[in-house]
Amino acid sequence: MSRKRIIAMLILAVLALSVWALANYQRSRKVGELLAQLADVDQFKAMEAMEQLKHRGRFVGPRLAENLSSPDPNRRWRTAMLAAEIGYRGRAVREQIVSLVSDKDPNVRRAAIVACGRLRLAEAEGPLGNILYSKSEDPMLRALAAASLGMIQVRGAVKTLAAVLEQRRPVPAKDKDKEKPQTTAKSESEKASGQATTEKVTAGGSTEKEATEANASTTEKKTATDDTWQVRMECALALGQIGSPEAVEPLSRSVQQDLEPKVDVRVAAAYALADLGAVVSDQQALTRVVEALIKAMGDEAGDVRIAAAMGLGRVFPPKSLRSQVEQVLREHADDEHYWVREAVKYAARQLAISLAASS
Repeated sequence: MSRKRIIAMLILAVLALSVWALANYQRSRKVGELLAQLADVDQFKAMEAMEQLKHRGRFVGPRLAENLSSPDPNRRWRTAMLAAEIGYRGRAVREQIVSLVSDKDPNVRRAAIVACGRLRLAEAEGPLGNILYSKSEDPMLRALAAASLGMIQVRGAVKTLAAVLEQRRPVPAKDKDKEKPQTTAKSESEKASGQATTEKVTAGGSTEKEATEANASTTEKKTATDDTWQVRMECALALGQIGSPEAVEPLSRSVQQDLEPKVDVRVAAAYALADLGAVVSDQQALTRVVEALIKAMGDEAGDVRIAAAMGLGRVFPPKSLRSQVEQVLREHADDEHYWVREAVKYAARQLAISLAASS
């Protein structure tokens, strides 16, 4: 090879290296500008930066740590979400995201909790479990923590999820007999006097009796407010995702309308039972799953019956319960709810059950 040719090849190599270095420098500079833009008060500009960063994943990941420790909360929470979007699991980033679960800013906490789930950070089990179990925490944060624990699928979280799932208010009795007024020997004049005393007119123009009844009604409504049903719903779904036999009993109770007052929670519990029934190998656990789904077919809410029927279609019942499954599906083949009927047809097809009444 001639000397001139060698020199020419060296020059080409140096030029190629220079172009590569320049391109990397420009790319790095652009990434830095976009990362800084995550702190922009203009939501549109910040989201535009995040969208561009998502397509530069391998160049962005190693630089996320500095953003996660930024004093700007917007930059922290958007960076946590970006890490989840690109699936970056570098050690420093993982550690910082877990630490942000306890951040002072609520937006940062929400983003960190979601990121822990999407990145499946097993080391976040403890902090997430603490949030979920604390009744003083915002119910929305607790619900997000439950959902993330389900995504992480750590079996150690089952007891906490099950305990929170069963933190429900008692279902109010519907058919309590009203107390009959006691008959007394009061004279008509005493009754009239008593009525007049009870119905003194208040300053607002209503009687004391009306005001008392109104206050009692307001108090009852406040007491009946259920602000944790979403937490319980996410706990049920998470238990279904984890797939542990330990979750069968709490889910079986949560699908019962005489125990769990919220329809959405009962629906979630029914779907979670189906998830469990599809993976458990323990026959006793499988039997309890099928029994609970059969019982849920009698729920007054159509959505629960739909979930129960769909669940029965996904779970192959033990021989001892096969006839009961067939019977309950046939009973609901003409259910008043259209989608219950469709779910029953689906289950019958899956289990090779004929819905025609046996002679």
